[in-house]
Amino acid sequence: MMQDSRSRVLVVQEKSGGFRGTGVWKFPTGVVDEGEDICDAAVREVKEETGWMPFEEYAAQPFIQKHDLLKKISEICAAKKEKREYAGFSPVATTTGFSQKKSYLYINSQCLNLED
Repeated sequence: MMQDSRSRVLVVQEKSGGFRGTGVWKFPTGVVDEGEDICDAAVREVKEETGWMPFEEYAAQPFIQKHDLLKKISEICAAKKEKREYAGFSPVATTTGFSQKKSYLYINSQCLNLED
């Protein structure tokens, strides 16, 4: 999560892909092209589609709240934003909005008061 001095987080709306036209704002992600330098790829991806919004507005989006994985990631970001202690990793069971297959997000669940 990238945050500025006004507690806004860097977000994107996809111009192509599965979220195009949905109105969903999400944290930037991207793909490194074969042979592309990872730093160049990061700069390219950020330049392609960026915007800023208050973290609370990002986290409150219905899309984020209804998808277990994205909701837990926003909880991690909130913990870091509030400067709560955060160290170590535990597997926390979750599912994505794309399938019901169980997967794991490795986080410090004790610091977030999450149930396994």
